[in-house]
Amino acid sequence: MSVLIVGGDRVEAIRQALIKMTSDSGSLRVEHWPGRKAADARRSVSPGTRAIVFVCRHLSHPLMLNVRRQADSLGVPVVYCRRTAPGWQAELEGLRGRLFS
Repeated sequence: MSVLIVGGDRVEAIRQALIKMTSDSGSLRVEHWPGRKAADARRSVSPGTRAIVFVCRHLSHPLMLNVRRQADSLGVPVVYCRRTAPGWQAELEGLRGRLFS
């Protein structure tokens, strides 16, 4: 299983929170796209991705549009969160109910 984090420069805390959500932490792969390069807007979401987390800061509109369209076609839930800890913790708790129950 894989989760994609799009945006943000320092996402290690979000990565660790996602890993803690799973009972078997070895089975979760967390991929991070910083989103600062123009080429990131042309990347493809992996078919095994189960969720996408947008860290809403310094993201370009083409990147968000591309990833959102791919998520819709794959049927993958998308979570938008702020960079602050209270902002992303609440969103990840909501994601836990949809993915790991």
